[in-house]
Amino acid sequence: MNYSAPDFSTKENAQALAGVPLAQLIEEKKKFKATLEKEWYKQAEKNGNLNAEKSRKGLDDAETAYSE
Repeated sequence: MNYSAPDFSTKENAQALAGVPLAQLIEEKKKFKATLEKEWYKQAEKNGNLNAEKSRKGLDDAETAYSE
């Protein structure tokens, strides 16, 4: 059998093979979190659907790949 499988031994290689534009997706999520997400929270608080102090407790301090 003369077949060579592509190298998907790492997450980065697998994403590249699948055509996942990770850098672009991260930038889009950062933009969303900086703009629309904040508006959603404001609107939810205004409507009485969200208590931001309880629902976001500890989450805004977390370091993730999306942190600035």
